[in-house]
Amino acid sequence: MKLYDVYRHYKKVREVSILSDFIRQDGLSEVKWPKGLRSELADLLDAAYPWSGEKRIAIDDSWVFYIYWSETEYKTGKIGKNLKKKGIREVEKWFSQMGNPKKYEFIQSRLRQFYANWRESLTEAELNQFKNLASKKQIDPED
Repeated sequence: MKLYDVYRHYKKVREVSILSDFIRQDGLSEVKWPKGLRSELADLLDAAYPWSGEKRIAIDDSWVFYIYWSETEYKTGKIGKNLKKKGIREVEKWFSQMGNPKKYEFIQSRLRQFYANWRESLTEAELNQFKNLASKKQIDPED
């Protein structure tokens, strides 16, 4: 079945399993998206994950900051004064691997605006927890 046919059928009956089954069968690989399908999928994801946009951004920021910290300060043992391109690239790579790609410029902007406050607000217990997590990551990246 072609993507356009699947989408047309979905629009008539509004049965999500029509789309989800098609997606599960790799029906979206190397196919042009019909107008509106991206929005429909985004709406479905929003319905499936009812976090508000602000909560989602806060969660993403936490990961941005932690990954950046683990790739810079944790590895060097020093708090850098300037953002490190390699650290930002590692954050970008991590989000891409998680299926939630973020642009370099977005990550850089979030770090410039909020990383220093995040880092300063860490308690000793949180910092120790992050060090423990980062040390496990260094030993076994599969965990």
